[in-house]
Amino acid sequence: MRGAVLLTVLLFACTREPESVSPKQTATPPAPAPVKQTVLTPQETALSGCYRAEWRPANPFPRYFDADLGTPKNFELSTTPVEPGARHFLIKGRGEKHAYWLAGWELVSDQEARLTWSTGFVGVLVSVKLPPENGTLHGDASTFADIPEKPDTAKVKLIRVAC
Repeated sequence: MRGAVLLTVLLFACTREPESVSPKQTATPPAPAPVKQTVLTPQETALSGCYRAEWRPANPFPRYFDADLGTPKNFELSTTPVEPGARHFLIKGRGEKHAYWLAGWELVSDQEARLTWSTGFVGVLVSVKLPPENGTLHGDASTFADIPEKPDTAKVKLIRVAC
């Protein structure tokens, strides 16, 4: 009996006439949202460029650096926003092997810039003081993780170099 009911339902569903759609019911797709533009501030423009990192101590985060999770020694603070309209910009490695998926920088205030390298699970956060002294940024760095653990800390000097 169940088979007969199921067969009747299937036959009815397959033989129904398709519903017609009048031209008035056809929806016009919405216009695409305007793309947000990122206009760089003079301070962001001045800070962008290539840098070489010098750490104190020389291997500040052994469990990270020994696992190829150390920050690159040479990198570029690019002017490419992480997304249109963002105030957070990409950090580009300069040909070194590193395992970070996410690397970006941003101005936190007129006196501080923050650089972040992250795998999505662990990473390094660098906070540097502004303005640079003779093309060199000085700051502090610490590790972070997605599990509760005490962060490692170090001093860092970012020296401006040619790209």
